Amino acid sequence: MNTAYREREARRIPAQCPIYYSNGTFQTIGVTEDITTSGGRIRGQELVSVGMELVVIVIQPTPDIPMLIRRGTVRWAKGKNFGIALSGVPPQSESELKAMAKVMLPGLWSCLN
Repeated sequence: MNTAYREREARRIPAQCPIYYSNGTFQTIGVTEDITTSGGRIRGQELVSVGMELVVIVIQPTPDIPMLIRRGTVRWAKGKNFGIALSGVPPQSESELKAMAKVMLPGLWSCLN
């Protein structure tokens, strides 16, 4: 039996939302394939590697739901698709990232299509 196997804590929800991710060297966009508050599967535009730490901004599908901003660790990668484990960011960092996202990402959906 594989002792490393661990069942997910939450069921992933199929959801396609624009996503911005960066490791400090690159900043790029992608789209979620499925996501929960603890992780998700991403179709990106930049190659990542297992263990890479990222800042992740998920743009929610409706304006009344705020952006989801988290730190992320790449858990698996296959081409430009990857799985990510999400964790929180300090409140001050979250407000700074939200302000940055409003300036840098106004046409995100049009960039993805």
